[in-house]
Amino acid sequence: MIDFGVIVCCSSHDYLLAGGLIESIKISNPDVPICVMFDKDIPIDWFIAIDRSIIFIDVRLLEGSILLNYAQGWGLTKLFSFSHSPFEHFLIFDADIIISGKIPLESFKQFDFFCDLSDYSYTKDEIKRYFFDLEKLKSVESIDFNWDYYYDRLFVSGWWYSKKFIFQDAELLHYIKLQNSDKLIFFPGEMGFLNYLANKKEYLKELNIGRANYQKIILDYSKNEQVNLFLDAIYKAQFRIFHYAGISKPLQLNNDIYFIQPFIYFILKFCNRTNENFDVNDYFKLSSQSNTFYINKAKKNSRFNFMFKLFRKLFRK
Repeated sequence: MIDFGVIVCCSSHDYLLAGGLIESIKISNPDVPICVMFDKDIPIDWFIAIDRSIIFIDVRLLEGSILLNYAQGWGLTKLFSFSHSPFEHFLIFDADIIISGKIPLESFKQFDFFCDLSDYSYTKDEIKRYFFDLEKLKSVESIDFNWDYYYDRLFVSGWWYSKKFIFQDAELLHYIKLQNSDKLIFFPGEMGFLNYLANKKEYLKELNIGRANYQKIILDYSKNEQVNLFLDAIYKAQFRIFHYAGISKPLQLNNDIYFIQPFIYFILKFCNRTNENFDVNDYFKLSSQSNTFYINKAKKNSRFNFMFKLFRKLFRK
């Protein structure tokens, strides 16, 4: 088995973003193997034409997994990685992310599990809204430790590092079923119960967790702050995770408000590996006029063109 690699999770609606993420990884980590894990049809031939080294895992074909009929969509697909990762140690990302810098693998490998350490302190109401309802959990789970200590350790689960098999399918399925039995216990997707399970295992000394503030949730910042965050990380060669979390994604966001140029740059660069004179729409196979509108708007925008040239200069090998 390969010792370390990166898993990118995507679906039919965001595989273009996955291409941009892969390109951003390869800029500073050219030798790191990539696996694309998906739960709906994606154009595998499109990926292979650009990068034949990518490993593909269609979770719908993992017939031996007890998660098969439960863990699909809205982050749940990532849960298959704990038992079915092609890597002994792995870093996993949602598709709506790009990164900068070299992956700090040696730091990650000191732990069983590594996640984000937010610089934001959640209120109890926000924890109930975005993670889990502790009072409801107490009625079905034995919780005998002080959760106040962990409130500042809750993480947005767009990424994490893990050793394989630290969570078993059976325990993950238990929490998925618990979530299905009461939609208000956990936030939809995997984020709520994964936070609960990971922190509970750490408290019980069953898991050694590392944390660092690598992730920047782009929509939490103003346009100017977004620009400065990205350029600062590039110029200083810092490992940073830029997460375009939220319902609207980079190909749909307003370019006047959100700094979408980096993501579009990496998507274009990924596509451009096979043809120097490509037609964007031939490669993108865009499914909606709105996406086409934002792509064309970005290409014609003078600020985008300036940033595109700057990124090309910064990332030139």
